[in-house]
Amino acid sequence: MVIYITFSSNVMSQDNKSYQARIEQNTEKDPWTFTASFRNDSSKALNELSYRFKGLKKGNGGTSNTSQSGKFEARSGEKVSLATIRYNAITEGKIEITLEILHKETPIASDTLEIKP
Repeated sequence: MVIYITFSSNVMSQDNKSYQARIEQNTEKDPWTFTASFRNDSSKALNELSYRFKGLKKGNGGTSNTSQSGKFEARSGEKVSLATIRYNAITEGKIEITLEILHKETPIASDTLEIKP
């Protein structure tokens, strides 16, 4: 089986501040897991952060939508694990995962992942 994986990560930097949203995947065993994380490489702690983590699976057994969100904070240099989505492995169809990080409701970082077997 051949699996095509595409991803896109958006890192924003202002005034020497650096943030990164990341979707980490494990497709080695069933169920597949996708974990949302945020890394704060800025020199300051970040408060009033929130995330939106969404998954869409279209495959063998139909369609599944998953959505998680919440608030968090990140100290300088800290990587924060936010949420995990699990899907059974697919042999047809696709899985789309998106992560958006917001500071006071303003997007500051994002990541997307698409898997097509």
